Amino acid sequence: MLKNQNYTNNMSDKFNNYIEETKPLFRLLRTEAFRFIIVRYNHYSLVSRLKEDLFRIFPERPQNTIDARNTDYRLLVDSYYKAEKGFFFIENFDEILANPEIYTGLNQRRDKLALTPIALIVFISSSTEELFARQIMEKMPDLWSFRSLLLDLKVEASQMVQIENSNQSFVSDQVTITTTTTLGGSTIEEKELELDRLLKRVSEISEKELLLLKTAYEQIAKLYEDLYKHDEAIKYLSKLEDIQTGIGDKSGLGTTYNDLGFIYSQKGELNMSLEFYKKSLEIRFELNDKVALGTTYNNLGGTYNENGNSEEALSYYQKAEQMFLSTGYKHGLGITYFNIGFVYSKLNYWEESLEYLVKSEKVLTEVGDQKKRSELQKIIGNVYNSMGLAYSNKGDFNNAITYHHQAEKIRYEMGDDSGLVQTLYNIGMEWLRIKNAEKAVDYFILAGFIAKKKGLDFELKQMDWAIREIIKKHGESNFMEIGENHYKSWLQHAELEKKSSK
Repeated sequence: MLKNQNYTNNMSDKFNNYIEETKPLFRLLRTEAFRFIIVRYNHYSLVSRLKEDLFRIFPERPQNTIDARNTDYRLLVDSYYKAEKGFFFIENFDEILANPEIYTGLNQRRDKLALTPIALIVFISSSTEELFARQIMEKMPDLWSFRSLLLDLKVEASQMVQIENSNQSFVSDQVTITTTTTLGGSTIEEKELELDRLLKRVSEISEKELLLLKTAYEQIAKLYEDLYKHDEAIKYLSKLEDIQTGIGDKSGLGTTYNDLGFIYSQKGELNMSLEFYKKSLEIRFELNDKVALGTTYNNLGGTYNENGNSEEALSYYQKAEQMFLSTGYKHGLGITYFNIGFVYSKLNYWEESLEYLVKSEKVLTEVGDQKKRSELQKIIGNVYNSMGLAYSNKGDFNNAITYHHQAEKIRYEMGDDSGLVQTLYNIGMEWLRIKNAEKAVDYFILAGFIAKKKGLDFELKQMDWAIREIIKKHGESNFMEIGENHYKSWLQHAELEKKSSK
């Protein structure tokens, strides 16, 4: 948790810490990359203020908000994948911590979530149980290991009304000028009030004021979408389509068709979804916007992959590959290679899977060298881990161990305890398959010791079968003593390797 020493020394600072607490956040967000940021607050005005400041500082980055009280796993992840970039806010995140379907799904899809340059910012009220961070750590260990920052925002009670008033003024001014994708508050009631205000505002706008109507329709459609009123959202996107067609806004039209494709997919109308996605692709092809085309192809691939149609997913990923190759957009290309490798692994085409995972590793390393983005190093660690699993499935356990060791090195250097434990466990499994029980047990003890030391309950459950008998044989205290000796030896070796690689 981000803390400043002077907060505890000055009562005024303690309850008015917004400016100091958000300074490192704004610095962190200068680079577009995946971030997982946890924000606790003592008044909702701080949530509004943070969103507004992010819009002011990064006006080009879209914003999306999900209220965890009114969503399910499918709606949440579909909205996230659609976002593609910018800021993705989850309000009332404590509701997710109470829903195993959602938090388990998000935890398991950590790697896929991290493939997009989205700042995932979750909000938790200070009225929530004090041990919320521990809950996230225990229930979502994989995602917790990707956290970038944890903020604890406070405002003095006497200032709340003033801040609320200033927020209301700002939002009122936003109606006619902003193109951000999020409006209103976090609750259904607040969104409905904002929607009513916008609908009234639209009725007062002259039909000749096409640009004002265009902005208002965009916002109304988004609010209807947030309220899961899909038919109403489609109605206003159709109005928006008419304006964009009339003024020749082809780029906007391509985005609208893409949004319609997404909403129809939410309704389960796959054929209509595909129809609008293809319209979007036609326009983006006409505009020769190859990066946008690559992104749309990638999204289509992801949709087909989620629906279990690996062949179609592969086809669209390969089209995305061609777009990114032609533009030299390496970040998109590296992610696409990873996606292709992943689909090939699902199809049990291990040679092809390894080919694309190696390409992904190479490209992401190049991007990482240029931009020094730690998130890409985590992805590269995941690539190595996938390569190890692919070789293991081929029966080539020696090469599997080689690549798992590469993942081990990166995950250690990145401080990814969860990933490190999983990789050490994987290495133990490979030695077991080679029928070297002694080395397998050494790695199981090492993985189990680190997991116990770091409180990684999820990982412990995964390897319970492997360490249960070892603990039964030696006893809990002896197991931890042996594990600590293994860990000290391993840590010394890891540090030597780390120094030699610099």
